[in-house]
Amino acid sequence: MIEFNLAHLVASDARDTKKRGFFMKEAYSKIEKKFGTDLMYQFMENAHVVLEGEMVYTEPPERIRTKKRLGIF
Repeated sequence: MIEFNLAHLVASDARDTKKRGFFMKEAYSKIEKKFGTDLMYQFMENAHVVLEGEMVYTEPPERIRTKKRLGIF
C-alpha cells in the first residue's frame, strides 16, 4: 500500500499495553529502512495532523499493476 501512495500514516489502538505490545517505534523503523527517512517523518507528521483535525498531505495514488498471466490478462 505504501508503494502506491495508498497509506498516509501509521496508527495503533493501544488501549491496554499490558496485554498487548506497543510497537510504533518498530513500525516507523521498518518504514524508514524500506522507504527512507523523509517518508517516515511524513507519516509521523500526518498522524499529528489528524489529531489536530487538519487535512493530511498526500501524494496522488499510483495505479497498482498486476502481472499478466500467460500474457493474456
